Amino acid sequence: MNALIRGDQLGHSLTYQGDVPLRWYLPEKPLDAAQALQLQNKNESVLCKLLELDDIHVDVNDESRENHADLARLEFKVDLALELLNQLYMREINLPDVCPLTLNTAYAEWMDARSPSVNKYIHLEVFLDTKYPHSLVFPATVQSVIEKSGRFKVTAKLDFSGELVNESLEKLIFRHHRRSIAVSHQG
Repeated sequence: MNALIRGDQLGHSLTYQGDVPLRWYLPEKPLDAAQALQLQNKNESVLCKLLELDDIHVDVNDESRENHADLARLEFKVDLALELLNQLYMREINLPDVCPLTLNTAYAEWMDARSPSVNKYIHLEVFLDTKYPHSLVFPATVQSVIEKSGRFKVTAKLDFSGELVNESLEKLIFRHHRRSIAVSHQG
């Protein structure tokens, strides 16, 4: 995954860019207030967990230095156990096809073999990290559809509410942007 700055419909902001499992669907009806709040709470929960998994804790004080090697070995074993559990879980779920996605807090753009119609209200289900294969679901309105080589480039305006969802998504995008800069300076 990379983060970059774009100047088209996705605005002049940091964006998440990567190949991720995603799908879109036409909801039977628009969300009512209770359903919208439930979806907002689910997205907040998923983003909170993604941010925690993405967090790097490096806090070594004098007391913990003597235990640092033991803690590092324990952390490695826990990470390995979680990775193995995740592999078992991934066998049981049916992730959607991987599509190139560009995302910020206002818009999403992706390439897909099928497309919704312009101005359609959709739900975009995105799995940002397969280490935690739980989806974010964004209500959205399709802004444009462009056919390219038998595939469709779809741009949709996200219609979600919730300040915490917005802030958490911005934070996740920013962290990946910082990491991509760090990696580019190392290589």
